[in-house]
Amino acid sequence: INAIAGKMRPSHGSILVQGTTVHLSGVNPGFDQNLSPRQNLLWLSKIYDCEPDSVISSVEDFSDIGEAFDRPIRTLSGGMRGRVGFGFATSLKPQILLIDEVLGVGDPSFKAKATNRLEEMMRNTGIVLLSTHSVGLVKSIASRVAVLENGKLVHDGDVDAGLALYSAIR
Repeated sequence: INAIAGKMRPSHGSILVQGTTVHLSGVNPGFDQNLSPRQNLLWLSKIYDCEPDSVISSVEDFSDIGEAFDRPIRTLSGGMRGRVGFGFATSLKPQILLIDEVLGVGDPSFKAKATNRLEEMMRNTGIVLLSTHSVGLVKSIASRVAVLENGKLVHDGDVDAGLALYSAIR
């Protein structure tokens, strides 16, 4: 995912990415810890060339953190920051969304909400590449599975076959 996102070079070969990408890794898509979620989203909307009011409204509604939406990010719990970060990433309209284990954040209710939002994004915006160890999440949203073992691709295709292989080598 880091190589596709352009954050590292492949050890050999090359990667050609055709389309706009957003890489969500961890709970911080570039937040300034001294700004509130609202202020951060205003700033990030300008960077990503999005309509700020729409992004802020969408993320505020999705994150459901109440008055904390106007407190500095540094004062929020990890779960709250995760809600805002995931909400922001999924408010964007990339052609390719790269997600690295972000759905592990939050309580069961939020995980279900995040999964629903991700499913909606997958239906509406194109490609989502998700790195996860959550078999349940893969079963619920994936249309294709790639399994790596020691950095080597050992499966690419059918979800059930990929999960069976993953469980066997895990």
